[in-house]
Amino acid sequence: MQIIYFIVMAVVIIGIGTYLYHFLKKRTEFYQKKTSSKKTRGLLGVISAAIVGGCLNISSMFTLIVLHIVVLSMVLDGINAIMKCIGNRKKETGTADRPGKAQRIWRNLYGSGLIPLFITALFMGYG
Repeated sequence: MQIIYFIVMAVVIIGIGTYLYHFLKKRTEFYQKKTSSKKTRGLLGVISAAIVGGCLNISSMFTLIVLHIVVLSMVLDGINAIMKCIGNRKKETGTADRPGKAQRIWRNLYGSGLIPLFITALFMGYG
């Protein structure tokens, strides 16, 4: 039974590490616009591995915070995908000329990655 637990946890940790790498890559592209260099990709990989290394103790507070950030970020990725689909439909019908103020604010907030961090801070502060 413990073997199954370790296999499931290894899959979860690998998934978290992969998602964190892509999360950090998107945020780096938002601020820096260049992640094609080997140094940048290597640094992102090391940071992701360090965060995942801290998550090996599944019952720690650090792991709880990282899991909250990852899950909230995944939810926001889904919301962003839905908003892009809606925006593409408006472009096809010819009702959208340029992004409005709300779309620009959403793009900046989503791109910065501050929303999952802020919501996690609220959860931890409230709890």
